[in-house]
Amino acid sequence: LSYAGMLVTSSRFETKLPSVVRTFYFSVTEFILAAVFSFSHLTTSLADLGAWAYALPIGLVSVVIPCLLIMKGAPQVPMGITTIMTGLELPATIVFAQIILGKMHGSLEIIGVVVICVGIVVANWDGIQEMRRQTKPV
Repeated sequence: LSYAGMLVTSSRFETKLPSVVRTFYFSVTEFILAAVFSFSHLTTSLADLGAWAYALPIGLVSVVIPCLLIMKGAPQVPMGITTIMTGLELPATIVFAQIILGKMHGSLEIIGVVVICVGIVVANWDGIQEMRRQTKPV
């Protein structure tokens, strides 16, 4: 529900507001929804001081940065391309797991990331070409 909400709001609502402000509103809304649906888990996690060392970087990488980038880019591209761009979440997770956690990935995972990225480009090739035609200087 929150994912679909983000896609709709990122490209249609309050697009004149700065991306940082829209990201803040969306992140707070996600936090409230998480608190409503899993309050006991949330309060237990907040009390665990050892988890904060992991929670803050993971929150930054998994919520704030992706949301900020989507809020910035979504008003400038068609909604269909926005939904496909968000398919890069899994490849980004793989990359950040390598960078932040030092997790080594197998060849099958790397091939999967490449297939996802190629699939996104192929699925949007016509839209990419159309955007190029629109942005070419005359």
